[in-house]
Amino acid sequence: MVQIVYFTDPGKDGDDLIATVHLIMQAKKAGIIDPLTPIKLVTTDEIPCDEYGVQKPDGKYGLRALYLKMQIEKLQKQLDLPTEHLPEIIPGPVTTYYSYDEELKKYHYKSSESDAFYPTAEVIEYYQQSEVTVGPEYLLSSSENAWTKKIKHKNEETVLVNIASFNGIEDFLSQIPPQEQKKFKIFNMGYNKPYSAEDYQNNTANTNSLPYNERSTAVKSAAPVATALAHNNVFHIVSGTTRTLPKYTQITSMKGTADVLSRSFPLLSGHYAPVLLTSIVEFIKNSKHKGFWPHDAVATLMALIEISNWKPIFGTDILKEMLFTDSVKVPAHDLRLRVLNGTGILIDSSVPADKDDIAIESDEHFIYGKEIDSVFFTSLLHAIALSAFNPNSDLLNYYLNIIKLKSEVFYLRQEGKTDSVKEKSIKSFWIKANLLELQHQLELQVQGNPNEAVKFILGAEALEAENKQALRKNILKWIREISAFLHFFEEFDLPESIAEEINKAFLLPTTEKKLNALTGIFVNHLRTHLMPSERSCDLLKQEEKLAAEFKRTGNSVLYYHLAAENKFDTAFSDGILGMSSEYKKLLRLEEHSPTNKAAFYLHLALHDAGKGDFIKNAVHKDAQGDYIIHLPSGNYVKISEAKEISSADALQFVQAKEYVDHDLALEFFGYAGSKEKDCSATEYLLFGGPAPKQENKQKYVFCDELFNLCNEMNIAQIVQGEIPFSGIKKGLDLFFAAYKQNPKLAELVFVHHCYDIFGAAALDSMVSITGNSPEIHLKINLLYQVLVDVAQQQHLNSPAEEAYTLYRKKLAAAIPDILNSKPSSHDLAVTRIAQMLRCHLFRTSKNPDNNQITINEEGQYEPRTRLFVESIDAAFHQLPRRDRHKLISFLDNTGTEGNPAVMVMYGPKLFLSATTGGEFASPEPTDKKKITECLMPMLKLYMNLYEFQSSRSTKYSSIDVNDLSLIVSKVFTWYKDADKQQKERFARLLFILQKNGQANAFLNQLGDIKSKTASEQLTKLEECLKNIALPPIVLENLPRSENSAFATKLRTIPIQIIYADLKKARITESAKNDYKKRFLTYVLEHLAEVSEWQIEAKKAWGFTNDIKIHRESIFAPDSPKEAANKALLEVIRYLIIDTQWDIGWFGGEKVSSSEGSPNIVPKGMYAVLVEIEKAQKGQVTFTTTVEQVTRMVEASALKRDHGFFNKRGETTQIFYDKVQELLKQNAEETFASIPY
Repeated sequence: MVQIVYFTDPGKDGDDLIATVHLIMQAKKAGIIDPLTPIKLVTTDEIPCDEYGVQKPDGKYGLRALYLKMQIEKLQKQLDLPTEHLPEIIPGPVTTYYSYDEELKKYHYKSSESDAFYPTAEVIEYYQQSEVTVGPEYLLSSSENAWTKKIKHKNEETVLVNIASFNGIEDFLSQIPPQEQKKFKIFNMGYNKPYSAEDYQNNTANTNSLPYNERSTAVKSAAPVATALAHNNVFHIVSGTTRTLPKYTQITSMKGTADVLSRSFPLLSGHYAPVLLTSIVEFIKNSKHKGFWPHDAVATLMALIEISNWKPIFGTDILKEMLFTDSVKVPAHDLRLRVLNGTGILIDSSVPADKDDIAIESDEHFIYGKEIDSVFFTSLLHAIALSAFNPNSDLLNYYLNIIKLKSEVFYLRQEGKTDSVKEKSIKSFWIKANLLELQHQLELQVQGNPNEAVKFILGAEALEAENKQALRKNILKWIREISAFLHFFEEFDLPESIAEEINKAFLLPTTEKKLNALTGIFVNHLRTHLMPSERSCDLLKQEEKLAAEFKRTGNSVLYYHLAAENKFDTAFSDGILGMSSEYKKLLRLEEHSPTNKAAFYLHLALHDAGKGDFIKNAVHKDAQGDYIIHLPSGNYVKISEAKEISSADALQFVQAKEYVDHDLALEFFGYAGSKEKDCSATEYLLFGGPAPKQENKQKYVFCDELFNLCNEMNIAQIVQGEIPFSGIKKGLDLFFAAYKQNPKLAELVFVHHCYDIFGAAALDSMVSITGNSPEIHLKINLLYQVLVDVAQQQHLNSPAEEAYTLYRKKLAAAIPDILNSKPSSHDLAVTRIAQMLRCHLFRTSKNPDNNQITINEEGQYEPRTRLFVESIDAAFHQLPRRDRHKLISFLDNTGTEGNPAVMVMYGPKLFLSATTGGEFASPEPTDKKKITECLMPMLKLYMNLYEFQSSRSTKYSSIDVNDLSLIVSKVFTWYKDADKQQKERFARLLFILQKNGQANAFLNQLGDIKSKTASEQLTKLEECLKNIALPPIVLENLPRSENSAFATKLRTIPIQIIYADLKKARITESAKNDYKKRFLTYVLEHLAEVSEWQIEAKKAWGFTNDIKIHRESIFAPDSPKEAANKALLEVIRYLIIDTQWDIGWFGGEKVSSSEGSPNIVPKGMYAVLVEIEKAQKGQVTFTTTVEQVTRMVEASALKRDHGFFNKRGETTQIFYDKVQELLKQNAEETFASIPY
């Protein structure tokens, strides 16, 4: 049996331990090598110590040997391993490089400040246990080279692995005749790649950084060992070729997939035996560099490859050369050894000779790997680790596929060939493996009580959050999303661009942002991947891009596929709690045939293709109502509404300019193409002609039928209250017609509309935003039950009207119930507004065992629903009576009695933007008064829009107010706190913009101001008003006007006088606090100017500068930078001590304002004052203090909770945010003009 003999110095670098113990024992468990394979570990560069591991110059034992003994004993105890399976430890030669430091009490190398051994404490703690004993086999050799006799190589085939331990291997080889030495297979680490003349010049300037030195090789032995290792049975892993391997260290914030892999092998090893992970962590904690690369494992893998038959285990032959991108074979006689400052390096014949150069006396070759193939290396390393504990895992299959493909590509390269398909598959499996490793690491994050070693490797503290339950929920979501993504690409290669996209996502600053961005990448690729054809994607392009319409369609298709795979918890992570088992069956079409499901999927992918530019530009309509279509073939055809086809020409096409509905455009385009190519409309849309012959044609025929049944207004949108009955009637009629024909057909129609809603938001989210509340599914299921109940009734004149009315009445019953009032004439109208504001108008109860929510008459109304219904009712009653009655009549108008109804399209979005800040904004408001104030002007706006549109049409019509809703969301920060008159005038402005057709232009001029302050938003509003030539909004008490008053006061009155006057003012405390908040915001936003004004104002009032600069101190501001930083600190100090923070006596620290009156300031700001005082007293420079204050402010700015007693924490946050901005500026530029 082949034995492996190692020469190594464990305890100096962590990879020695992985190479000599971890990887070997995992390989034995995995069956890579026989468990009885002899492994001998010769510890070189040994450190004398006593039996407890305490380093002593007269120590009898080898510390490195004791370290390995400890690791192996722990492993044996944990896994109950037979002794004969374990490596044998042989203490080797004592160090000639490190010397004992009496002061440090350890072996040390002073010039590099390096210890000989790092995990000292771990060893001492272990051997101080009474039950641990140390046998004589761990004694250092009493005579030179006596240890070599323990190797017993003569009767066994031996592979030598030298890990930069040249003294050790030279001592061993010197006992053996030169010709006999060549029988060994040797894998050697530590030499440099033989330097060319250019390499020599670039790499020898700093001899301390050279890879091979006297730490492990005496200079006198350098030449003989170099010659001994320069023959054809030696393969060298030269320095600098393995730096692309992942570094094992603690990573608190992942910056790329390499960081995921840095965690992987330690964690996989920990699954096989927790002690392996613990040993890695302990070394990292104690080492000089707090981490290491697994360089030494390369040599072990090469040894394992040499002695093993891999094909039965991994399915392919493996050669050691596969670990490198290429191998290099240099004639040994072309090389020389040169010693520079005690360090030996190899050079080739291009380097000018030196008289002291030593020739390598060998007629064979120096063979080395050019550059490590980190993908192959990592795949092989991880495959062995996985095989040791989980041989059936998906992750192992990914690695085995990589290994097999890499092997095939290697053999092709030997023949001078390439295979781009195989190369692409390798990259794809590699990314899949990375993602599955990430998923595994996330799973460890949410496991109960992970051990300390796992926490360390995961950097778990980086994922700590105040709300740990929310964090856990997010992690579970990300785990599901990775799983779903890999599932859908299981049999397909990933796009080549995805590796770069993933690494870019990892550069984002927080874990949440990284992984949400990762989900966005998944969704972007899944949309295209799950579409039925490339042409189906192209049809949805807008301005040559796969934009909003493609995203909506792609999301609908994605959520359907997730549901079909029973991954409801991925698509509807919260929404699933409102889904009954029957409802889930409905959504996944469980009782439908494969043909029905296939047709449904195709229709879902194609139903909105008419919104894309391709069909939009190809279908025109003339004044007679005929459709003129320009087909891709170049032909023009005319189609009447009765589907009669005739030829047309380019002129007719250009002259046809009537509005074309996108659903009809799709229908007529598909019909025209199907007639030209003699195929179904679906085939034409998907492929531009007949489908491949092997396809199931029936699904295309059935899909054509679904176009006719589904391409009307979405009936599931009844739940949103947006559409009046006359707008939904045709869709309902089609449902009931389908139900009469076949109830299963009606199911397909209804479920199509459900997924149309679920994908309505064009967001890069694997979770449906519109389908992620349990209540939306309760509403939809309730609607479906109403529709089915009505469909089953006989002899109804208008089942559509019956169903619509019945559903509204069911919801309207909640209004008086919530308001604790009698039924009222305005309940139905309030119901529609409540629906638009996403209220859930039914009582629900929650199952305590599984949190499942169901409609229950004995349950409770959701608190948000109760709050909003009460707010809507209050807003209704604030309207003038005439407006209230008019609005009610509009909302109740079904359009069935000769009074055409109007759909205010995006009405829900408008109301949500005005009350919450956006369609999907968070957090939700909780102040009923504020909701009412924000909603009331929008109710009047809705009424005016409805009335305006109804005056323009004698039949049912719609008015699109999406731009208005976007305008409202952009200025919501200002709008929510504006007074009643401001809000009402703003609503009138919105109506004027819509009426004049200027809403879109106004929206674009506003730009990205959503995150701006209220005053900044108002300033931008007024600026845009001037640009579009509308009369300005003339308002009293605007923040902008108030700013002017603030500026006047601050120019002329010291700030403490302003506060004192305010304190005396006869207004409520609430009004005073509001004024202080606005005043402080202005000061912070104009800090530089205010500081100048206040210096002059205080001089004019006779106030002295209360910052006493110690002129005699060396820290006086004797430079422009010091003077500027002194001024900056003065401004910050004034702000802190003179601002009235209202935090309560127990919430801060007592100080005196600049006028001497008492004040309470937050504790974080008080700490800043202490630092400033140190500068005042000359204890530190102003510049140093600014640096310290910057760090303190940065830390405080990240805190969103500024104390229980802080009544107005928002002003505290404004202070930190604004001061942080100021500190980031150049103080010399900002304060250069201030006289000192």
